[in-house]
Amino acid sequence: MSLENLTGPNTGFNDLVPTNPDGTDPVSEGDNHIRGVKNVTVNVLGPMVSAAVSLPGSGNVLAWDGAKYAPTLGKGVANGFASLDATGKVPVAQLAGAVITLAPEPLNGLASKIIALPVGTKRVWLGFERVSTTGSNTIYIRPTSGGVPVTTGYACTVVAASAASAVSQSTQGFTPLQGVGAAATLSGNADLAEVSAGIWSYSSTTKSGTGSVNLAAGEVPITSFDGIQIITADAFDAGNIRVSYV
Repeated sequence: MSLENLTGPNTGFNDLVPTNPDGTDPVSEGDNHIRGVKNVTVNVLGPMVSAAVSLPGSGNVLAWDGAKYAPTLGKGVANGFASLDATGKVPVAQLAGAVITLAPEPLNGLASKIIALPVGTKRVWLGFERVSTTGSNTIYIRPTSGGVPVTTGYACTVVAASAASAVSQSTQGFTPLQGVGAAATLSGNADLAEVSAGIWSYSSTTKSGTGSVNLAAGEVPITSFDGIQIITADAFDAGNIRVSYV
C-alpha cells in the first residue's frame, strides 16, 4: 500500500510523494490520502493567515489584513505602487500633477482661517467670493510652515487700478486689496507657486466692492510650505475662499 505518513503537525509539502496513490491501492484508502493532504495544507498554509508572506524570488511581501493578503513592499514609494487612504482613494502626495480642488471655506464670523495642505505642494490657487470684514484693517494671505503662519520676510506690492491709483507695500503678508473698508468686498483670484527651492511667489487680480481692480505681486521665503492662512485684525462677516493645489 502506497500511503505516506502525513499525520501530525510537522509534515509538509516535501513529505508528499507525487506518485501516490498508485493503481494497486484499495479505494478504501482514499479517505486517508485526502486527510493527509489536508493536514499538510493546514500545516504549511495555516500560519500564513496571520503573518507576512515572502514570495520566493520576487522580493515582494504579502501581509494579511484580516480579510485578504495585500502587497506591502513598494507601496507608496518611488518605482512602487500607490496605496489607498481610509476613504479608498490614492493619497494626494502619490498623485503626479493632479490638481485638487477643496470645498469652499466660509469666513463669516472668523478673524483667521488656516487651510492645511500636503507638504510637497508646489502651487496653490485661491478664489475669493465676496469676502468682507467688519473694519478697515488689511487682509493678509500667508503661507504656513510647520502649521504656523509665516509673518515676516514678505516683499509684496498691491496697486489699486482706479482713477486715483494707490500703491501699498507689505512685509507681513501678501495683500490682495489696497485699502480695506467695512463696505469693501474682495472677489477674484490669487496664485502662489514655488519658483525655486524655498522661494514662493504670489500674484493676484481682485476687485473690491467699490469697483476698484487690485493687482498684487510679491515673494517670500518658506522653509516647508504646508498651508494657507487668510487673516484680518477685524473679523470676516461674509464670503468664501476656495483652494486648489498641486
